[in-house]
Amino acid sequence: MIIGAGASAATGIPDFRELEGVHKEVAERFQLPHPLSLFDAHYFVTNPLALCRVARSLLPGVHSPSRSHRFVRALEARGKLLRGYTENIDGLEAAAGVERVVACHGSVATATCLACKHRVDWSGVRAQLEAEAAPRCGECSHAHNLLKPDLSCYGETGADLDARLRDDLGRAGALVVLGAGLRVPPLATIPALLDPSVPQILIGPEAVLPAHAWDVHLQGDCDEVVDHLCAALEWDLPLATSAPLDAVSAADDSEAAGGAAAAALAAEGSGEAAGESATSATPLSAPRFAPPNRYVFGACGGEAQVGAQTPLAVHHAATYPKQLRARSYSSSAPGSWDPKLPGSSALT
Repeated sequence: MIIGAGASAATGIPDFRELEGVHKEVAERFQLPHPLSLFDAHYFVTNPLALCRVARSLLPGVHSPSRSHRFVRALEARGKLLRGYTENIDGLEAAAGVERVVACHGSVATATCLACKHRVDWSGVRAQLEAEAAPRCGECSHAHNLLKPDLSCYGETGADLDARLRDDLGRAGALVVLGAGLRVPPLATIPALLDPSVPQILIGPEAVLPAHAWDVHLQGDCDEVVDHLCAALEWDLPLATSAPLDAVSAADDSEAAGGAAAAALAAEGSGEAAGESATSATPLSAPRFAPPNRYVFGACGGEAQVGAQTPLAVHHAATYPKQLRARSYSSSAPGSWDPKLPGSSALT
């Protein structure tokens, strides 16, 4: 699963991908030469306050995980998540209790001294941030003992990320893109590198990688789509930082849940049922179908037809090899997967 800014949209965190958004606001406030200077590792040495102020706004506890983050946790708890690769720097996947997550661009949870490389918990320098001072390392007196948030800035690479991706690409049974923009490699290259038989599902309000042929695009706000999926699967989302993975409904029968998903989503597709979210009592409207592969939720895509002729639960399912549609990743043995009998839904 690739997780992006769309998963955090409901929390109020701004989208750092937009030059006309938070980048421009910060650039004007701190008189940056260019909006992208905010994430320039070299510029940080001369003006660290801009990035530190942004990091302070994202400190753990300021924002709570969205329903999308908790959905990732629910997948992991049921052995369905091989790995979550997040484009986000807010750390909300970890706050939701997700363990199998890779923060591709780093996190604001910690900071490292540029000089001696001593690492500290970022919340421990909150007092310096409140005083509008650039945080300094307490372990050394070097002239450049600035504490830099552990974010991947321009000019910095992550070799470990490439190695992890190479290992996971051949083992994934499906790809789910949850609110990610896929504008920056290596994550942007994943859809093209996967075996063509591996189903690829895009969740989010925008079409990404326009030239790429997604098997299914669930178009809408990520949280709204998650509500539909949870209603169909009859799942209750776990609370943030809740019980250990093996304590979360370990007895939940994946095949039974898949059957419930197929029935509920097929009914939605034919316009026969609306369903209710597992986390909300608000009735959910059936998604609208836009051929050949798009299901539109809420106010997105007004041109879409009402009532899908191809039920969401079985969309393209006949073209997927059974062993790829039925992989289950064990939470007790990281990195392993066990084939199970295929369910009735491509989404399971």
